[in-house]
Amino acid sequence: MTESPQFSLSEAGREQLQALMTLSALGWRYVTRAEVDRQRRHRRTGVLLEDTLRAQLATLNRIRAGGRTHAFSEGNIGTAVERLKDVRFDGLMRTNERQTDLIQLGVALPQTVDGQSREWPFRYINWALDADSTRANAFHMTSEFPVDWPEGASIRPDIVLFVNGIPFAVIEVKRSQEKVAQGISQHLRNQKPDLGAPNLFFTAQLLIAANSHEPRYATVGTPAKFWSAWREREDAPDYVAEVVNRAIDTTDHDAIFQDFGLHRRKHDGLRQAGDRFVTPLDEMLVSLCRPERILDLARRFTLFDGGVKKVARHQQYFAVKDLLKRVEARDGAGRRAGGVVWHTQGSGKSLTMVMLAKALAMSVPTARVVLVTDRTDLDDQIDKTFKATGLSPERAKTGEHLVELIEAKTPVVTTLVHKFKAGLNKRRVVDASTDIFLLVDESHRSQYGDMESLHQKMRDVLPGACLIGFTGTPIAKKERNTFTKFGPLVQPVYSMKDAVADGAVVPLLYEGRHVEEDIDEDAVDAWFDRVTVGLTDTQKADLKRKMSRPRTLMGVSARLRCIAFDVCRHFADNFQPDRLKGQLVAPSKRDAITLKKLLDEFGEVTSEVIISGPDQREGEHAIDEESDDEVVKFWRRTMERHGGEESYNKTIISKFKGPGEPDILIVVDKLLTGFDAPRNTVLYMARPLRDHGLLQAIARVNRVFDEDGAPEKPFGFIIDYCGVLRHLGEALTANDALRDFDEADLQQSVSAIADEARTLPQKHAALLDLFAGVSNVYDEEAYARELADDALRDDFYRRLSEFSRTLTVAVSSRTFVEETPPERLQRWRTDEKRFLALRAHVKARYADAVDWSEYERRVRSLLDQHVTAHEVTTIVEPLAVFDDGAIEAARNEKKRSDASIADEIAHRTLRTIEEKWDEDPTFFEKFSKLIRQTIDDFRRGRLEEKAYLERIRSQRDKLDARDDEDDPTPHELRGKGNETAFWGIARKELRRAAIEDPDLPVKISMSLADIIEIHRRVGWQHDRDIQNDMRNAMDDFFFDVVMGSGGPEIEPAIMDSIINEVLSAARVRMQDDGRVR
Repeated sequence: MTESPQFSLSEAGREQLQALMTLSALGWRYVTRAEVDRQRRHRRTGVLLEDTLRAQLATLNRIRAGGRTHAFSEGNIGTAVERLKDVRFDGLMRTNERQTDLIQLGVALPQTVDGQSREWPFRYINWALDADSTRANAFHMTSEFPVDWPEGASIRPDIVLFVNGIPFAVIEVKRSQEKVAQGISQHLRNQKPDLGAPNLFFTAQLLIAANSHEPRYATVGTPAKFWSAWREREDAPDYVAEVVNRAIDTTDHDAIFQDFGLHRRKHDGLRQAGDRFVTPLDEMLVSLCRPERILDLARRFTLFDGGVKKVARHQQYFAVKDLLKRVEARDGAGRRAGGVVWHTQGSGKSLTMVMLAKALAMSVPTARVVLVTDRTDLDDQIDKTFKATGLSPERAKTGEHLVELIEAKTPVVTTLVHKFKAGLNKRRVVDASTDIFLLVDESHRSQYGDMESLHQKMRDVLPGACLIGFTGTPIAKKERNTFTKFGPLVQPVYSMKDAVADGAVVPLLYEGRHVEEDIDEDAVDAWFDRVTVGLTDTQKADLKRKMSRPRTLMGVSARLRCIAFDVCRHFADNFQPDRLKGQLVAPSKRDAITLKKLLDEFGEVTSEVIISGPDQREGEHAIDEESDDEVVKFWRRTMERHGGEESYNKTIISKFKGPGEPDILIVVDKLLTGFDAPRNTVLYMARPLRDHGLLQAIARVNRVFDEDGAPEKPFGFIIDYCGVLRHLGEALTANDALRDFDEADLQQSVSAIADEARTLPQKHAALLDLFAGVSNVYDEEAYARELADDALRDDFYRRLSEFSRTLTVAVSSRTFVEETPPERLQRWRTDEKRFLALRAHVKARYADAVDWSEYERRVRSLLDQHVTAHEVTTIVEPLAVFDDGAIEAARNEKKRSDASIADEIAHRTLRTIEEKWDEDPTFFEKFSKLIRQTIDDFRRGRLEEKAYLERIRSQRDKLDARDDEDDPTPHELRGKGNETAFWGIARKELRRAAIEDPDLPVKISMSLADIIEIHRRVGWQHDRDIQNDMRNAMDDFFFDVVMGSGGPEIEPAIMDSIINEVLSAARVRMQDDGRVR
């Protein structure tokens, strides 16, 4: 006979305990909760393991003077500890930055040695990466670590890791059936001063939230959307399995089970049965929490960028590690090997540059770093990043200044690419050092071209330098040879496909909407008829009037009118309701101003123009536009209103990034690179961008957008009016702008909207397949009953979400709309509306957790746009299941069927039973079975609707009144809620052991209630020491009183089961006054 499963169902006994075992195998020593409390002097506002910290500080720090070593005084040790304890809270991020500097840089403490008084360096952690240095630190962990914030809030994270007694990492684990998002949300809540305890996070460097199969990591302050997965690249395939199944230190094993004794039997069974399988949580713990790795991540791969703390993603970490190994190798001339880092846009390429510069400066003592970029906004970031290295970057103000900095052997130099070229043209300077590292951003290729000449100039001036290039777009075939001069590609390459898979960016969809250059008025009319297919004559006439307004504008080409009209309609229909944003790329500055006028005339969307001054070349015109009166007038008005170009740019960009106006930003060249606005969702291309400018531009809309309460942004959209991306596959070899790119590189960057839209029939069919058993398609009740099964309902929610998302994409595609018969498109829209209403119905009916934000906006939009007055569908509102008046009103008004009302009462009552189960498992188990039996009787046709509702209401009332007519509770326990619950537990377990003495469960229940009452105090349900005292007293009772006085022999497993279930129920029932009435 096949054995029954025995795995633990609790978070503590499965995910939490297995995580601790994996961490122990990595070298983290477990500190019991009692020992943690002692080291904190029983003060939960303290977060340091003070005894461990003091011992480690004394061991790590020695004064070397006069050929001897001297210990720091106890007073200095105490001063160092107080520096960590006496923290002024100045917002979590600023406080964490200060405390991170403290533990990374250490302090200088005064002490007199051999008559010499001076300040001596003092460190908190040995950050060196060799094995002996790592082992010099102490790595400890504990579980269920209670922390109080002085303002009153309390938290209890699952696992905390300490380095030398200092909180270093915080881990929240969830059961495998729970979403990792819950753990992330808990982390974010715990860091807030009004809801959590930020004092635990003052020194924290790494945060992990995980169920067993979907772990994510981040650092302090990381928003939910940026929690990342990890992909390991250095370990052998079986390494994690070897770690997970190691036999851990006996002392550590015993310490863990002082706190996890309840789960020892199942864990021992797990280990005795053989090796367990590795989970993704194990993989992340082994990757990130091995002592040497977690120190390296904190020291070299975590930085503060504009007040935001960031930790490296996996591709950043391993690219830098690959380069650090590579630069150790030298060629015949003594030059270090370089290379090219290819990480797609939006994946943190700029931060990779900074992390590499930091790692080089820390790894090569004589290193000098020159960063060549076109982004001035990196300067402040670099300045802060290098603080921990003791270096300060110098910014080259002019080309001449750059040459002077090179001659002065400045350790870190940042320069814009044009200054590099200008300075080297003025006078010759040569520095042959092989410890110079040139980090070159790709931007010079599109803006200045001629990489060959720049490469040669850099080689002429710095012949021994190590060159490292960075790119974020697919590398053109013709540039492969040029990049080989830097060196081979650094691993890992991080493509758009990788970034989409990680959730670092959203996938891009494109559509070609080509408008001819020489379009005439007749062609405009024909074009209008084509793009308004499917609309009524009245709707067409209204749009025609709007379309005709701008014809009065002198000099406006028909092509621009067509584009502006199409942008207006497309954006208003698809993005404006969700307060998303778009960019429109104009052919020239004059055209940008004209497009704004056109959009204003149509009146559907708001827009702003961002261009450079009249005297600067921008766009596709071969000459500057300073003589264009329109551009000059616009520029003068704009400068008067904003007081200068910098203010003009900042004001409009800031407004564009928010939810208000403008909807669309009209640009020519500016803001097509180095500009991040996550709300930016659609790029309209009215001029033919080329080469990397094209790939840079389309990546403006691939940023993840995840603000609270904001709509989903599943894709970025590119709408192409110039034919560059109209047929991407064919264009790769035929189109001048794309022919040099590798096909695979581009195809993983963008895909056609029409291709995504063409999956709509398949997804629609998959949705309808769920209801193949429904014979009457006019009967909503039949559809709702078809979804009574939980698993089928989950499948319905998933398929509907996929269908709705694809329909949203499809209706934005002109190609798809033109290809699709109007009646079929209308059917899909109508089906979506009805299925969304059905989803709202069944979520309420079957008491599923309702995520209103996911679909409320969509339903409202559909009702507004697509439902006629006689066809409005009312979404079912949840009933108050104990309000008989509301129930009868719903019945009388014929809003709900009896079966629908009964289903909702039944399922919401079952939810209540699940929530209160631990209070009295025996009582609630009985009523759960009764309600489920009633549901099953109705499903099988044994009950009519009315009888179904009556029986469910009766069971609801009895549950509420705790009225059980078959209640066998002994007379002496009636009215004693706790004792009655414990009696049910004892009776059930004793029957399982074939012990039928009716008095014994009564005796056990009353005695165990007394034991709990004697030992309990405020907060006992979270205090394992008190619970262990209770458990010991209960053991004594069974052995001394029950069995010692001639009672029946009870197996230890039965005894343990009674004790565990009683304590579980008591933690719920007896946390306040000891009675639940």
